[in-house]
Amino acid sequence: MKTWSFKATALSGLLLAGLLMTGGCQRNEDPVKIGFLGVLSGRGAPLGISGRNAVQLAVDEANAAGGIRGRKVELVVKDSAMRAEVTRTALDELKRRGVVAVIGPMTSSMGVEAVRHAPLMPLISPTVATHELSGRKDNFFRVYPDQAYMAQQLTEHLCEGTNLRRFAILSDEGNHAFTQPWVAFFTRGLKRCNGEVVRHRTFQTRPLVSFKQLVGELASPEVEAVFILANATDTALIAQQIAMRSAGWSLVGSEWSSSAGMVAMGGAAVEGMSWMQGFPLGRKSARFERFSTSYREMFGQAPDFSASYAYEASQLLLKALAESPPEADLLGTLQAQRTFEGLYSPLTLNASGDVERPLYLTTIRQGKPVPAGS
Repeated sequence: MKTWSFKATALSGLLLAGLLMTGGCQRNEDPVKIGFLGVLSGRGAPLGISGRNAVQLAVDEANAAGGIRGRKVELVVKDSAMRAEVTRTALDELKRRGVVAVIGPMTSSMGVEAVRHAPLMPLISPTVATHELSGRKDNFFRVYPDQAYMAQQLTEHLCEGTNLRRFAILSDEGNHAFTQPWVAFFTRGLKRCNGEVVRHRTFQTRPLVSFKQLVGELASPEVEAVFILANATDTALIAQQIAMRSAGWSLVGSEWSSSAGMVAMGGAAVEGMSWMQGFPLGRKSARFERFSTSYREMFGQAPDFSASYAYEASQLLLKALAESPPEADLLGTLQAQRTFEGLYSPLTLNASGDVERPLYLTTIRQGKPVPAGS
């Protein structure tokens, strides 16, 4: 009887262990879900579509290499529509779907909204620049430079490398967390060389906005250049209206303006426009060339700046997931990250999760973005 009891107990133990292992294997075979949240509709959509495409490419590459600890990675995509209520609903849905982290949002105002609404969800933004989220050790990480630094670098160039001193500004209030601080930092930077903003008009992207009227309101003998803070489509439309006035104004923008299609839509009207960006055009990089080739093959076009940043954001998240099981403290793992591979060189994150990277002045020459001075 004792022998039978021992055998039965041993058999039961083996069966239980087998069930646990089967259950564990089943759980481990579940995909690791990550979210993407960006503007995928309306005039700002090129920014989000390029970002989504790059994240999908990174996910496909990760899965082709065996996934995360043998588990496939699944991408769950949501449109922010650049509206706070849509962003909140999207975040709730992503959480319900079981994503472990979100790549996005792609615009500053939605970034602020996301941090406020989902303070425990790891968020890695490819393109949020707002200074409002800088210097905070929280759930927000980014691979895009803080706008205060970008404004400093841009105004240093304008003060030291040009004779432009009197500026007008057109800024999109629909992304006010991005545009309002940019205006403040830009205005402050110009004062170093006795420059000033002599006209400033705001707008919100909508079908009936009249850029002809807005540009007309900038007219002044004092204006030498126009600083445009808008998405790629609106930047192209504004530039066309400026060109029609034949006022001879120089054009300056932010990297937001350089999303896919801006040069094609703007044509000759955007020739000579300049901005600061985080990627050195023309510099050789094996990692970037591999990424660019794969992106072209998958989507039929070259990656723009938002695609490049989104791919880097994906690499940061995938690195953290490889180092720590998704069910573990992913937020803590991300907060401990200090370096990761960028497309051109290793990049550094400070203790607040903000990236530290060099900036490069870019201009449009003969219909193509090129390094300034080349």
